[in-house]
Amino acid sequence: MSAIRRLVQERPRVAGALLLVAAALVTIAVLAPGLGDDDPVRAQEDPTEPLRQAYVPPLGLSLLYPEDWDVGTAEGTLRLTSPERSVTATFAAPEPSGRTEDVRRALERTVTEALNDAEVLSRGSGRLGAEAVRKVELTGRQGGGQRVRVLLLVGATAWRTYGVTVTTAVRPSERRVSELGGVLASVELQRPEAVRAEADDGG
Repeated sequence: MSAIRRLVQERPRVAGALLLVAAALVTIAVLAPGLGDDDPVRAQEDPTEPLRQAYVPPLGLSLLYPEDWDVGTAEGTLRLTSPERSVTATFAAPEPSGRTEDVRRALERTVTEALNDAEVLSRGSGRLGAEAVRKVELTGRQGGGQRVRVLLLVGATAWRTYGVTVTTAVRPSERRVSELGGVLASVELQRPEAVRAEADDGG
């Protein structure tokens, strides 16, 4: 199987992308309960898990992820899930460039409406690959009562505004935290294929 997966061909739609981010939270029951820092997954798995590359041309996004993570797309949104389902990361580009605050507010509202007892833990700045982004961390309980943490990363390139939603168990294993950090650090954002096609057609 090729290490590079061409995952989607449709241009992201604003409503669809945001609804899928909401769906990532509403379906947070995929997170397995009880996984934490002393979960045996940390000791049992090979810490040098091979990496694969996901490339999503309409999003202008590529990243590296551990080979044993699940990857999928829907409506122009990329989703990664760790094997034991303690970490889920959703990547979307729902708006043109320059809409960072709009996307941040929409994502934050989506999270607070989807979780019970939602609470903002921190706000600040972060990195998505080489890009500076705005960061919001929240916590709350999903429908089944399980407490989760949600990290929102929002930033923009010259072409698109990106929103990343990371949902984890309250205490994911150190291994998963390290892998997630590697995924986010590996992100490369470039001119989306759909934008390039429009520019070419207009020229």
